[in-house]
Amino acid sequence: MPEGHIALGQSDEFFEGSLEFAATLGPQFEEAVRAVRENPAMFPLFVVDPHSGPSGLITTVNVVREETTLTAEEYMRGAVGQFPPDLGRAVSQEMVSLERYQAGRIILDLLDAAGVAAGREVVYLVRAGNAVYTITFFTGIDEFEARLPTFEQSIRTFTVREE
Repeated sequence: MPEGHIALGQSDEFFEGSLEFAATLGPQFEEAVRAVRENPAMFPLFVVDPHSGPSGLITTVNVVREETTLTAEEYMRGAVGQFPPDLGRAVSQEMVSLERYQAGRIILDLLDAAGVAAGREVVYLVRAGNAVYTITFFTGIDEFEARLPTFEQSIRTFTVREE
């Protein structure tokens, strides 16, 4: 977890507020919010940096776990293909080698209401056991390049606990 960030639990007021806000963004988000509420184990980590940057956007890190038989590469292709074009666009996608895992890596620009890129996120899709873990680092587009080394350092520490 990046230094200075705060991990939020599912009972945290900010976490619930984030879900409520996401549900207002449209039907595709309502379904995701419902899935998180119905299956809290799917969303094992949600982290925020309490200090927003010049854009006013809050920097977040989250992990989502989904059981699947897909490889990380198949999952990445599907994720990019399903992303609504009015909400954002993929800047890049590639397979990368992390210390313990092969992972898909996607960089997405998230658009504001005017269609201008306001936020950027780097998403890692890691296959481990019978699941794909989606690790997302999000920040304002004006902060992305400065924060990317910290995000990259954090992903190299990612480990799935064996159960």
